[in-house]
Amino acid sequence: MTAPGWLAAPAGAVTLVALICLSAGEASSQESGPRTELTGPGEFSVITGIAVDEADSVFVLDPIRRLASVCAPDLEFARSFRLSFSPDGPELLFGASLLINTPFRRGDLVGLPFHVLDRNGRMTSSFGSAGDADLTVDRYVRDGRRLARSDTASFWAARTNRYLVERWTVDGQLLETLHREPPWFQVWWESHADADTPPVPGMIAIEQVGDTLGS
Repeated sequence: MTAPGWLAAPAGAVTLVALICLSAGEASSQESGPRTELTGPGEFSVITGIAVDEADSVFVLDPIRRLASVCAPDLEFARSFRLSFSPDGPELLFGASLLINTPFRRGDLVGLPFHVLDRNGRMTSSFGSAGDADLTVDRYVRDGRRLARSDTASFWAARTNRYLVERWTVDGQLLETLHREPPWFQVWWESHADADTPPVPGMIAIEQVGDTLGS
């Protein structure tokens, strides 16, 4: 794995999936006027993540409704299932498991970034470490990850606010770590920028292409 060799992820790949999946819903928000509450099958309020499984089924997560909707390979709405939490991050599918990176703000899951669900939304395990002893809830919300599949049983997770990339197995084993502290990418917790404050860098996407890891 030549992780230091960075290259751009294919443009439009995620956008294309999002547009296709949205077309499976029956409601449209393109018309002007009062906002309509979306509650029917295949309808979404907000989308925080989309994943495609090996059979080309599309999973769409809606944090407002705490709902996961599944579109069949022909992109028609197939089913949905309720979630016990509001997903607030990306996800990947590994066989029968749905891996989600989302922050929990209370309970014993605070500080654990990765959560594995079965095909009906039941959480089967949580793992990972925030890595900061003084990590507060507000900081954890900003300490998100960008995910990318590595192989059939592992994935890459890149911090959004620092130059830190890790490779984990789906069962919670840390395999590799790429950590740098270049002067142009220091750890940050506030992304505020104005005339006197330059914008901070951030990881917005990551992808493994062949033998190369790109962001």
